[in-house]
Amino acid sequence: MPHLNQVYDALAGCPENGPFGDAVFRLVDALILEMGEEGIADRVVDATPSAVPWSQIANILGIMIWSTTDNGADGIVRAAENWLVDAKDERRAFVALHLDVYPFTDPSQMKVVLGRVSSIHPSLAETCKAMISSREKNE
Repeated sequence: MPHLNQVYDALAGCPENGPFGDAVFRLVDALILEMGEEGIADRVVDATPSAVPWSQIANILGIMIWSTTDNGADGIVRAAENWLVDAKDERRAFVALHLDVYPFTDPSQMKVVLGRVSSIHPSLAETCKAMISSREKNE
């Protein structure tokens, strides 16, 4: 997938959490056209070499959330929620927790699922706790 590699190359020249230049957004748009929107979150993760940091995957999917026709709601966000419910793949869980959106429309469901993720992946416990706390403050 040539566009995916180009996006990772472009992201390497940006600060980890942005801002990202116009070139990155154009490359992400080209990647969406190349891959199509259906199942794109899983396909991006599957096509990404293990040497690429999870934060770069989260950056690409975070941009895609705002670049897809449904603003990522049905595709990317739902896939991320499924990764958290499943909680088998720590890398996918890391990505899901760093998409700059709260997973799950129901805060109580988020709290239950993230509590489970924390127990399965202790390395994610602080991130889960911070997300729960942040959402409670914003409710």
